[in-house]
Amino acid sequence: MRRAVIALALALAGTRAASAQSTVQVADGWTISFAGNVNVFTVFTNGREIVPGPIDGGRVPAELITRVRTGLLPSIAVVDVKTHEGTVDLGAHFGVGVQINNASEHDNLDNGTQAGARIDMRQAYLTIGGGWGQVLAGRELSLYQRENILNDMTLFGTGASGGGLGAPGPTLGRSGFGYIYPGFNAQVTYSSPAARAWQVSAGVFDPDRVHGDFSAEGAAPTAMPRIEAEATWHGAAGGTRLRLWAGGMHQGADQGITARGVSGGARIERGILALVASGYAAAGVGSTYALSTNLGADASGGVRTTWGYLAQLTAGAPTAPWTVGASFGESRVRQTDYDVAVGHDDLVRRNTAVIAMATWRATRSLRVVGEYTRAVAQAFSGAKNRSDQVSAGLLLFF
Repeated sequence: MRRAVIALALALAGTRAASAQSTVQVADGWTISFAGNVNVFTVFTNGREIVPGPIDGGRVPAELITRVRTGLLPSIAVVDVKTHEGTVDLGAHFGVGVQINNASEHDNLDNGTQAGARIDMRQAYLTIGGGWGQVLAGRELSLYQRENILNDMTLFGTGASGGGLGAPGPTLGRSGFGYIYPGFNAQVTYSSPAARAWQVSAGVFDPDRVHGDFSAEGAAPTAMPRIEAEATWHGAAGGTRLRLWAGGMHQGADQGITARGVSGGARIERGILALVASGYAAAGVGSTYALSTNLGADASGGVRTTWGYLAQLTAGAPTAPWTVGASFGESRVRQTDYDVAVGHDDLVRRNTAVIAMATWRATRSLRVVGEYTRAVAQAFSGAKNRSDQVSAGLLLFF
């Protein structure tokens, strides 16, 4: 991936070093590095009902609203500490994300008990590495669909907002509109050496409950950890650079429920153009946030199948200040036999988004971003919402 994407991956997940980071040498051979970003977007959304009716799981509310908020990226501060002892590389990483927006009320008050914007302690992990690869233990971005989101151009912007009224956190990007958001989870993961053209990562993850409509609690507890894996390959030939990836996850839960999924994609770069195509298929995982919405299972405990894809084309030379791009993607939900039998027609059938974006690199560290998004949510009943969204923002990387 190009260096811009690598720097952006730090802002989202803190998994790679940023070019703007500062490093200090301290005692006993340790080094401390500090980096991060602050971003601010003004987002105007005109959402409306095209065909009236409820949409369970739709991510396009009918609202006319303007917000000043963070985009898909939080504003994040990242601290890395590293050393080498014997034949082992050791490190620790901390990433703290902060939202600038409140939940549409003064100081984000929650019954008078909480004030200030939301703080997200999304990362805290240690690494042990060497020529044999690396073990990561702690809280970090999950593997399943990680590459799908890291190659999405809306990391620089907002993508679909998912709704502005009462939103205290970041926007959706294409979460629910082409991929499922992986989430940050406790894990112990092994990755093969990153210096090779190919890399394989696999780990055990603190399990999430499989959410659905099948119980009063709306969730099936889990007795075993979740397993996730990802493989990547990159190469170049004749001026064309190629990156391929594939991944999967499996998690069992009570009541005979199993959540599982596969994903994959490709990034092709030649000259000033970069083409990305990715997709996924899952059962019991949901459609927007992995294992955290009511779409995982129906009221009888049957898992719902979801799938989605995105296609994206961007243009921008490394030495030029401008990058432009456009993408199309959607996420779909399939009704179970039980949904059909009970007439659960307000279930979302698909969330779709078309996005156009322009980024101007004003200085080495400052980016100015403009974006237009048309998002559509449609239920099996035929109910349909549509929104037109314009956003403009500033991102400062340090």
